[in-house]
Amino acid sequence: MTPRFEIITEVLLSPEDVSQHINKVSVGWGRSETQFRGLRAKNAPRDPTLPEKVDEGVLSPHDDSKVRLHWRGDGEVLALSQIEYGEGKRAKRVVRVYTREGKFESFSEPIDGLEGVLNWRPSGNWIATVQRKSEHLAEVVFLERNGLRHGGFELRKLGGQIRELVWNSDSSVLAVLLRDRIQLWTMSNYEWHLKQEIVVIREHEEPFNVVWHPEKPLVLFTFTNRITICSRWRF
Repeated sequence: MTPRFEIITEVLLSPEDVSQHINKVSVGWGRSETQFRGLRAKNAPRDPTLPEKVDEGVLSPHDDSKVRLHWRGDGEVLALSQIEYGEGKRAKRVVRVYTREGKFESFSEPIDGLEGVLNWRPSGNWIATVQRKSEHLAEVVFLERNGLRHGGFELRKLGGQIRELVWNSDSSVLAVLLRDRIQLWTMSNYEWHLKQEIVVIREHEEPFNVVWHPEKPLVLFTFTNRITICSRWRF
């Protein structure tokens, strides 16, 4: 680090990047060239490995329209989430992945109701974001570096917009910030469990935020403009 920041590279963001990438790499199950056509296909049993519905990337009505950036823990790759306009000027949210040199690597597969909150797991294997399914139903969605979806879990007691997702330093706990509370989620035997829910009492609905201790994984700081609370958890 020096007193001056020097530009390494500049990249122009364009929806054409995504369309060109689609032509090179087949993603998802919805492409017409991957679908079997014929009379026998109508009567054949459905392949359980194929999804019943193929998402088109429909924009969430709760999307805050913000652009978000998040580096992976080692600083080698960057995730960018923004609303883009594709064919027919239809808006959809896309998560792009770039190397630190600015090389475009991948983009997220179409996910209906994808929202802007974004946080790369410090261990580096997943990008956490959110899929809105209805007013009171949403899921935390995990994306791999190549943009493909890798599971997730359903959230509870939404009560409005999902504000942020924040991993702790050793990737063992994911904090989900809602309008008036914080949910702490952990994984055991490949299943996610809500371990703690913290209701934040504030005057006049003042904003609050959280940050994990960089060295002590289970120490959480919750703060507003006037007060900071430090809490230590045991799971």
